[in-house]
Amino acid sequence: DASGFCVALARICGLAMSNLVRRDLEKRQADMMVQLGAAREAQQVILPPEQGEVGGMCYALRMRPGMFVAGDMFDIIDVREEGGGGRVAVFLGDVTGEGIGAGILMASGQSHLHALLQQHADPEIAVNAVNKYLAEHSPPDRFISLWVGLFDRGEGTLTYVDAGHGHWTLVRDGKATKQTVRGGIPAAIDPGVTYQARTIPFGEGDRL
Repeated sequence: DASGFCVALARICGLAMSNLVRRDLEKRQADMMVQLGAAREAQQVILPPEQGEVGGMCYALRMRPGMFVAGDMFDIIDVREEGGGGRVAVFLGDVTGEGIGAGILMASGQSHLHALLQQHADPEIAVNAVNKYLAEHSPPDRFISLWVGLFDRGEGTLTYVDAGHGHWTLVRDGKATKQTVRGGIPAAIDPGVTYQARTIPFGEGDRL
């Protein structure tokens, strides 16, 4: 009976060890979920509400991250100077990859762009500065497709920089017109790239 007893004892020990490993994995997973949830909450803090009005312009936003933390960027900023009015900056973008790495790059790009647009109200200056910073501080396999625009309601214009994004449409008089002008490469790849802004008409009732 000794050999049978030893086999049974080994099986009991094996089950006990498996149970301990399972509990450890469950605890690690629970800790990771808490951290991902906190990272998602931090992202939500720097994003604007899903819909609203800024500087006389209405907007609507829907983001559905594939994981807890997204690499999607969006912001809308009233950049009016004192005594002036009718200028609103908007940007949207997408970081390659998913998870914490994409989320960190998203947060860095989002905060930098927001500050630069508030300071300069110039898409060209903002995109070139952010591209240089991110290209020098992010991993080589990470980049951002980015579109940044400045709406001037007084002038009836839209000045924009398209850094490898391309997916945007102008709707005027109920007709959608996809823009065919190619922008530059995505941001955060080459710190030496220079992005140039373009200006097009954008009047009351037009939609982007």
